[in-house]
Amino acid sequence: MFRDRFWLSLALTVPVVLWSRDPQAWLGYRAPDLPGSALIPPILGTVVFVYGGLVFIRSARHELAARQPGMMTLISLAIAVAFVTSWAGTLGLFEVEIWWELATLITVMLLGHWLEMRAIDQASGALAALAELLPDTAERVTEQGTETVPLSELRPDDVVLVRPGARYRLDYYVKTDGLVAPQGPRVVVTAATQRDWIAASDPAPSGSNDWQQRSLEFAAPSRAITVAIEQRPKFSYEDPTHGTVWFDDFRIREVERSSR
Repeated sequence: MFRDRFWLSLALTVPVVLWSRDPQAWLGYRAPDLPGSALIPPILGTVVFVYGGLVFIRSARHELAARQPGMMTLISLAIAVAFVTSWAGTLGLFEVEIWWELATLITVMLLGHWLEMRAIDQASGALAALAELLPDTAERVTEQGTETVPLSELRPDDVVLVRPGARYRLDYYVKTDGLVAPQGPRVVVTAATQRDWIAASDPAPSGSNDWQQRSLEFAAPSRAITVAIEQRPKFSYEDPTHGTVWFDDFRIREVERSSR
């Protein structure tokens, strides 16, 4: 999504910059005087705003609807003001030309978000490939030491002892109410000391759903001693997560012992 928008916006930004007055004055060059060349910055700048900028505005709308303005709201405000100001200058309302700044800002923001989302996706893919790994019986680690607890008492953020190399099955229940997300929150298992992901469940179902049982199998890493069970959202700039998700009744049991 961000990658395609970035490359097309970059291609359109180049002529916007080349035919803008300020860059020509600063760099000491003169762009070819083509028929209608004065309209290149406003026309292509508008295309960049609509194609590359609306993704930020849509995300800002979600942030404002949730009453949680964030970075998307800030970016949307900047490009919207620049767009209106650019057209005002083009129509002669006052002396200013910032089409090249608008196009450059959108292109740079798209590049940054593309690289960030690519890093997140690569990390998720690598962690999903580890979905063959995780913890032992319900010996929960506390500040006082360890305690044996019923499996039904396991909760997110608990730290439990594991048998390195053994396979485990984590059962739990999930319920959603009005969940809107491209990929909903999920349960992940992490190494309690390094906080590295070991395994991740499928995302919680979108919409409103009654309690559903879910399972996750994994193998504890060879060096693991303790693991933590956590719930994590799926972060997305384009489609922020909205709604309510409940996780309950976590149970973990060993399903297979490693051969020694």
